[in-house]
Amino acid sequence: MRLVFLLAITHFFISSSPIAAQHTWPFSQNYTEAFHKAQQKKSLLYLHFTASWCMPCVWMAENTYQNEQVLSQLKSFIPVSIDIESPEGKILQDKFQVEILPTLLIVNAQSEQPLARKEKSLSGVELNAWLTEVQPTQDSLTYFIEVGQYSNLTEAFEAQNTIQKILQDKITLKEIDALYFLQLGNYPTAETAQYKLAQLLDLGINGQIKSF
Repeated sequence: MRLVFLLAITHFFISSSPIAAQHTWPFSQNYTEAFHKAQQKKSLLYLHFTASWCMPCVWMAENTYQNEQVLSQLKSFIPVSIDIESPEGKILQDKFQVEILPTLLIVNAQSEQPLARKEKSLSGVELNAWLTEVQPTQDSLTYFIEVGQYSNLTEAFEAQNTIQKILQDKITLKEIDALYFLQLGNYPTAETAQYKLAQLLDLGINGQIKSF
């Protein structure tokens, strides 16, 4: 009886693991390949960060990703499942600052910048609604350069004035969740923004390309 019990427990964990469930997912397991594919197709990346011990991830594998509406929505993206315990996954976890599992990201493959983030498990209905809300058409994307992020408004104003004097260009100050962001430009392509960013770096001004 003890052997039967152990076999049953083993079967439960194997069949419930993300690895076992992923055969039903429309997900790539290779971020680099998926990234290049998304760039070529001008598609958005959908990243699901997971691990073998993440029970909410298992739940999403067995429920959320069996939802027909979700599977239909994901056809518009290049979806990637990223195991943070893998060598590539550890690098990507740091790159995208993932601290909670599951973390779901919508990423613009042209600039490799996140457009939207969820740090919790979602039901099929919730994920379908979120994907509908955050999915822009690629043609509608425009790009800007974030040249500063501050928690203090006075510091943000001072930096805005300093950078504007150096560049002779308008810097927009935006407040999001009690943080202050300095943004430059409204560029039609990632390549145009990259060219401008190179000019900023030559002037000693750091920045990150992001998209609307």
